[in-house]
Amino acid sequence: MPKLEGFVDTLESVDEQYRDLYLEHTDKDGKTTFRLDATGVEDVSGLKSALEKERSLKKDAIKGMEEVTARFEGIDPDEIADLRTKAGRVDELEATKNEEWDKLKAGIETKHAAQLEAKDKVIASKDAALHKHLVESTAKSAIAAAGGSVELLLPHVVSKARVVEEDGQHHVRVIGADGGPRAGGEGWMTIAGLVTELKESETFGPAFKASDAAGSGAGAGDKKAPTGKHRYRSKADFKNAKEKSDFIAEHGQAAYSSLPMKAA
Repeated sequence: MPKLEGFVDTLESVDEQYRDLYLEHTDKDGKTTFRLDATGVEDVSGLKSALEKERSLKKDAIKGMEEVTARFEGIDPDEIADLRTKAGRVDELEATKNEEWDKLKAGIETKHAAQLEAKDKVIASKDAALHKHLVESTAKSAIAAAGGSVELLLPHVVSKARVVEEDGQHHVRVIGADGGPRAGGEGWMTIAGLVTELKESETFGPAFKASDAAGSGAGAGDKKAPTGKHRYRSKADFKNAKEKSDFIAEHGQAAYSSLPMKAA
């Protein structure tokens, strides 16, 4: 009788007359084989697999150790330790330099911020001086020319004016309720135009001196318009803006400003 293997992968490797002696078997790895149905035949595939893995690990370890040994061949361990010490000192020195640089940088930034703040204060001071010179001087001249009280009217005029820079030039603009420049005539409203507007208002009109529209010698308190010159006795007599414009064009702004708001 021939020698029979305990385990075979396929029955084709066994003589046909002995195939009935084998049982289908599944090992730990899930592989299907055939085991000889006899006493003493055990599945040692797991042990063989573990042994092969251990041998492979040992082989890899030996190979790795040889590579490491070859790589560091001729290197003095004491020299390596000394290099590590020096590297640590370099790191400490680098950290110290970085800390000193951070302090220097912070000092420069603080100084720069203080310089910018001082510069902003100087600019604000110059802007205030420029505003005072351009706005207040222009307002005082316009109020005086219109016969108004500078003391009473100046705060109201100044509060409605701003200095703006356009094309490198500074200009005085009358500001409206929306915060933007007010239009007047063919361009922006001037300080003189604002003063005229105040003179024509019921609130600020009394702050201006009364004048004779036609030069007839009428007293300052005479509220009637000179007879024979025009038919308007008060500002309320104008029916529309065109009549007002035509009147000013013919008789002048002073004549219109001298009219009372309502006829007596």
